[in-house]
Amino acid sequence: MKIIDTILLACSAVFLLIGIHQAMMHGVQNSYFFFMVSSGLFLWYVLRKKKAELEDRNAKKSAPPAKGKRK
Repeated sequence: MKIIDTILLACSAVFLLIGIHQAMMHGVQNSYFFFMVSSGLFLWYVLRKKKAELEDRNAKKSAPPAKGKRK
């Protein structure tokens, strides 16, 4: 996991916790912004993760097979 992915996941969790706190103190209407930022950051994290997995699969497919001795 890259540092950017870790930061995105951590920020998503932080905004979720802030949203929960604000919802308990001031109501859901006042914490809507925090929930939307949290879900946006989490979706961005998932998108980056899926894109990296797809690139890894494509790199493995296009790599020539290793030449080695067969028994």
